[in-house]
Amino acid sequence: MNNQRNKDLLLNLTGVFLLAVILLPAIWMFTGKQVVRPLDGAFVKSDKPNPRKFTYSGWFDGSFQSQFENSVNDHIGFHDFLVRFHNSLNYHLFESINAEGVIKGKQNQLFEYDYIRAMEGEDFLGEKILDRQIRRLRFLQKELKKYNTNLFLVFEPSKTRYFSELLPERYNVAHDNPVNYSVMLELCSKYDLDFIDLNAFFLQEKNRHEYPLYPQYGTHWSIYGMFQAMDTLTAFLRSETEISVPRFEITRIDETTLPRATDFDLGYLLNLLKNPKCEIMGYPRAEVKVEEGSQKPKVLAVGDSYYLNILNNRDLKELFSGHHFWYYNKHAYPDQYAKESLVADLDIKKELIEADIVLVTVTERFLYKNLWGFADDAFAAFSPVSASEPFVQAVNQVLSTDGWFSELIDDAKRMNMTLGELLEYHADYLVYQQDKDAYRRYHGPLALEKAIRADEKWFALVKEKAEKKGISVDEAVTADANYVFKNNYPDIFEEWQYKTNVRQQMLNDPQWLSDITAKARERYLTLEEMIELDADYLWSIRKSEN
Repeated sequence: MNNQRNKDLLLNLTGVFLLAVILLPAIWMFTGKQVVRPLDGAFVKSDKPNPRKFTYSGWFDGSFQSQFENSVNDHIGFHDFLVRFHNSLNYHLFESINAEGVIKGKQNQLFEYDYIRAMEGEDFLGEKILDRQIRRLRFLQKELKKYNTNLFLVFEPSKTRYFSELLPERYNVAHDNPVNYSVMLELCSKYDLDFIDLNAFFLQEKNRHEYPLYPQYGTHWSIYGMFQAMDTLTAFLRSETEISVPRFEITRIDETTLPRATDFDLGYLLNLLKNPKCEIMGYPRAEVKVEEGSQKPKVLAVGDSYYLNILNNRDLKELFSGHHFWYYNKHAYPDQYAKESLVADLDIKKELIEADIVLVTVTERFLYKNLWGFADDAFAAFSPVSASEPFVQAVNQVLSTDGWFSELIDDAKRMNMTLGELLEYHADYLVYQQDKDAYRRYHGPLALEKAIRADEKWFALVKEKAEKKGISVDEAVTADANYVFKNNYPDIFEEWQYKTNVRQQMLNDPQWLSDITAKARERYLTLEEMIELDADYLWSIRKSEN
């Protein structure tokens, strides 16, 4: 009898326990209390479940059920605990990671996929785009020297290059394919652009330090590594400028296995119940030595989160006076700390010439971003630009949209095109959508020629005309395009025709062509770019005279 009672009691308790497990998350959902810390990372939570959003149309097309399910999942009690529990099981039992873009390598090193993609050459922009970028930086470097402003390109290090031997075997980073990093280094040497390569410096310093230059669970340089980089960078600035940038002396190094600042930024994204144990990290404290003859320069840096770490370090920021940072060439720090401050609202030319040193800093992951459009924006502040400039800006617009760019990488492979070719195609389409006059002004009737060939009926009619007139199909297409373009856009046609004729005259006149070639070389432009600029200038004179 007692045994039966014990069995019944055990069954009842088990039932109560299971019922509690089932109901507790739902009950907890309405209390709003957190039992573990919220999930780390960028998440967009759906609104709380709201039956009042029910509609018959939403019910029958399934959208209401889908939204309601997502809302319940996001707000269910213990949601964050359950996610961390699930992630912990996968991480410790199966060595699997549930964090988008985070890759687990050998020796538990964490990497970001975008760095691997860059090292594999998947995001290679093509030499044409990179060449223009470096030439424009070289022009800026030359122009800013007139105002005693020194501009340098800083290649920040990459953990993927530093620990390439610890990447999973499935990634092929040992290849001969062109990558943005190596091609840009070659172009810097070609155009004599002043730069410093901290990638090379970190590889040179590998295994020479007591503390890690890269943290096991971080993507940026370690705080210790950042101090080594700044020591090298300030020495470089002293040697390449007439400014005696102050030195700093490390007064102490705190040792701990508890990572600080960004030394665990990828680890947080794992969203585990308990963070994995870290190696011993070193955290320097430094004192800036302003000796006799030293000068704290006004520094303007343009770059990514690597440099943001420098800006936020209480010791290193004392090296400079008037320290400004344009984060992704979008937000202007330190003003951004108080309120939104956009680079687009600033007088770029004024800001650049008021600085003693301009640092354009970028890590390999972001080389495909075309310096976030900085070189093009700054170039336009110091030089006239031609009718092709909207297409340059359109390329930057595509590159700034991560989802779009990722799709282009896949599309380029599928279509057997280079990424650079596909980028220009999309930029062309973007200009057509946003500014049709700019599109027509640049392409002229040639755009209509493409339209004729793409339209079966129109093309068939043009073929008939060609046969009747006894001319080639190409001649008939050109004649039809010119006729339609001239009648529909007479002003733009006049401009296009004038520039086309002037360009041909330039090419046919040896002395004129020689002068233009010399001018192009002096301004770091291609011959085609210089001819286009001069044609635009001559058209503006003719227009003003009329």
